[in-house]
Amino acid sequence: PVGKITLGGGKVVSIDTEAARPAVGPHEVRHVEDVLEIGEDVLILPGLIDGHVHLREPGYEHKETVETGTRAALAGGFTTVFAMPNTDPPPDDVDHWETVSSLLCGGAVDIFPVASATIGRLGRQLVDVPALFDKGARVFSDDGDAIENPALLRELLGLSAKMGFLVSDHCEDPRLSGKRPLHQGAVAKHLGLDGQPPSAETLQLAKGIVLAAETQGRYHAQHLSAAHSVELVRWARSEGWDVTGEVTVHHLFFTQEVVLKAHSDAKCAPPLRTEDDRRALLDGCIDGTISAIVTDHAPHTSEEKTQDLEESPFGVIGLETAVSALHTLGERGELPFERAVHLLTEGPAERFGLPDRGRLASGLRADITLFDPGLEWTVRPPFFSKSRNTPFIAERLKGRVIGVLCRGELSHVLP
Repeated sequence: PVGKITLGGGKVVSIDTEAARPAVGPHEVRHVEDVLEIGEDVLILPGLIDGHVHLREPGYEHKETVETGTRAALAGGFTTVFAMPNTDPPPDDVDHWETVSSLLCGGAVDIFPVASATIGRLGRQLVDVPALFDKGARVFSDDGDAIENPALLRELLGLSAKMGFLVSDHCEDPRLSGKRPLHQGAVAKHLGLDGQPPSAETLQLAKGIVLAAETQGRYHAQHLSAAHSVELVRWARSEGWDVTGEVTVHHLFFTQEVVLKAHSDAKCAPPLRTEDDRRALLDGCIDGTISAIVTDHAPHTSEEKTQDLEESPFGVIGLETAVSALHTLGERGELPFERAVHLLTEGPAERFGLPDRGRLASGLRADITLFDPGLEWTVRPPFFSKSRNTPFIAERLKGRVIGVLCRGELSHVLP
């Protein structure tokens, strides 16, 4: 419990757990000048960090923009996000990096651009890693596609070991996935569709782990969805290798069956899998195998998503529902909320090299998320995002973000 937080210069000055709150109701927050007074029923969280977001700009502004995407981030309690490089152009050389970086500077939250791993994200030739590193790139990825070529992945991980950046890998072998719309399981069979086997994910993951062990590089596996993937990461970490993994909120919350209700709005990469897989992901979050929870916020237009399952693009949005969905899982006894918050704050701050945030402490950035755990709501559009492709529509969730301070400024209040 926190009664009062004093701010100054965009940082936390002091945290008072004993402050009296006679003028603040239990569900209220008062922000006057440099003092934040908090009602007793409001949870005070560090500003949330999302290590995997698609803001679509430049090149795909009809899906999302930096402005709309970061407003969605604020509404969901996020104050720091990492923007994936599948833009047009991608940040694959110094000029393109500077173009993308200048756009991202205009966001409502802090945005860290992720650099392309290969030129054009085509998987044929590594980017000029030292030049982009000198410009500030600390994460490299071809997200949307894996770094399939083991020689390129090994070379990149070798550079990672020497320079200290993170290799963030989209774990999918397209020769096995076939870019098919669903998990290879009961729902795909019911719909008469071919599906993706879990091995499409685990094969790429195993490749990355082995190469990270050999090179001592820093390897981060994106959006894990399969039980065997959790086992592989758990094994790699037990060996002391510099390997981490992330999971998305929708893979923790849903299984393949939601496709029967949400249709293409539940089509994502990797696909939603079985209840056994979901339980393994939850267990990985609880026991420390998983290092971060992300949204993989991937907006698309309604026109794109109203196509059938085979034609519609992969991806769902998630910034505005993430923390509420995780709190709902906590209320169900599936994932302790305190653990979920750690994987949205301190966990990613540590892995992505952000020592000034992810915790509430004097001297750190005043990024603060105000969360009312008793506020129930039903997810309905419109959203702050330009898009609405989410399987969470019509879900009843428990708990909601009611305000966000970013850099010490009150930047969002629940309408």
